[in-house]
Amino acid sequence: MQKNKAIRYLLISVWVGLFMVGEAQVGAQTRPTVFLYEQADVTGRDIVLGSIATIKSADEELTAKLAAVVVAPAALPGRSQRVTVGHIDTRLRQAGIDPRSLEFSGAPRVEVYTNTASEASVDRESVLEEIHPAPPVSVTPAVNTYTVVVATRNLARHHVLTQADLRLEERSGRVPATRTKVEDFLGKRVIRTVSYGSELNANLVEVPPLVETGKRVNIIAEMGNVRVSAPGRALATGGFGEIIRVENLTTRQIVQAQIVSSDVVRVETGGGVGN
Repeated sequence: MQKNKAIRYLLISVWVGLFMVGEAQVGAQTRPTVFLYEQADVTGRDIVLGSIATIKSADEELTAKLAAVVVAPAALPGRSQRVTVGHIDTRLRQAGIDPRSLEFSGAPRVEVYTNTASEASVDRESVLEEIHPAPPVSVTPAVNTYTVVVATRNLARHHVLTQADLRLEERSGRVPATRTKVEDFLGKRVIRTVSYGSELNANLVEVPPLVETGKRVNIIAEMGNVRVSAPGRALATGGFGEIIRVENLTTRQIVQAQIVSSDVVRVETGGGVGN
């Protein structure tokens, strides 16, 4: 018993010496957990969090609320849509949920395939039409029209898009293979300057990184049920799960840390520390 206590005190002393932090949080994690799958299948127009992740929480009402959050529009039947933690982070905030109150694990991105059940329904209708063909009618050729998403104002580079920045506009001509909706762009940022009235597409936007260079973050290290933390500053930009260099603002040491959320990075026990 005395030997076990001595080992425990030694571990705590090593961590406190590394980060020069006086605060240690002991106890099991109580935050809700979201475990993201690598792949998932959905049916319908929307992808909800509960269809691409396992959600665990002591609060059943919160679990149901998280599961119902729409994180992205579904791809066309038979195709796939990639959903990243950046998508989920943005949609959670729009739903009034702070992503920092959750513990994410699993894959950093989910490849979501849309089932082709709707296509099977269309095939059955086609068979019925062949058995009972409709009488011929005279059809006047029509001009093909479609809608696109355009900017309602001039947008600066890295501007994060909101509903007020976008509107639908009707165009005529050859219908593009990929159709877009306003919801496809909400929460994303433009990668270059966009002029008023310009059409937006997937190549003009990106999901904002969780952590950018210079941002203040909280560095944590854990072993078992012991956690120590220290204030830090990101020295690189990165997304969920990526390893970046971070400066410990207490010791001025540089550490390699994994991005856990928009303001938390984790140092693996035994990870390298450099000057």
